[in-house]
Amino acid sequence: MQKCQVFEEDKQVWPTSTKVSGKFPGHRQTHWLYSLGECIAKKMQNVRDALDTPEDGRSVPHGLQFVKCHMIFDIKMEDFHCKACLVMGGHMANVSATYTYTSAILPETVCIALILVALNLLEGMATDIMNAYITAMCKEKIWTTLGSEFRKYKGKKAIIVRALYGLKSASWAFCEHLANCMLSLGYKSCLADPDLWHSACTWKGDNVNIESYYLCMLVYGDNILCIHKDTDSVLKV
Repeated sequence: MQKCQVFEEDKQVWPTSTKVSGKFPGHRQTHWLYSLGECIAKKMQNVRDALDTPEDGRSVPHGLQFVKCHMIFDIKMEDFHCKACLVMGGHMANVSATYTYTSAILPETVCIALILVALNLLEGMATDIMNAYITAMCKEKIWTTLGSEFRKYKGKKAIIVRALYGLKSASWAFCEHLANCMLSLGYKSCLADPDLWHSACTWKGDNVNIESYYLCMLVYGDNILCIHKDTDSVLKV
């Protein structure tokens, strides 16, 4: 028997599998079916790039660990939009502790940065990196069996080649990838807080004098706080 969870405050019910999403009465079924269809149409192509499906009957190489994958459903609080996301069962894989540690920006660093924004008339803008984990290579040797959300690929074996949500090493892999990108863009990591990235730059405003200061990027997972005279020009890059 398929189970559903109930959010006690507004009695909103959401499914725990793709089978349940099509069995809801009335408007709830429409919302969840649209959410699942939107996920498959817009995001599943990105997920497919993270999976290597052996063709011509080739088997999975020896030594890889098996993990399950499943869809999770959620409701975004800001607009009550129904959301579906593919998640891997990373708890089934044995991973070295080296690949499970990631750092985060210190609260004190954020406070100091915001004070500098106010004192030096700078701009501060926060942004989020979309599809963050999937941009990094997977550090684990694992494979899975594709479910019904992959339609014609259902039941096929696939090797995970990129970091996906749910893997123990996904956060570490993305942080390493982001650090390499920051270095290639000319940023340097602060010795006091490695999640603070800075780059020397100049700015010529209304006056003739040219100001010299540091462009700063504060990184917290896949969230970035940019501090600059013109944040829009930096974040577009």
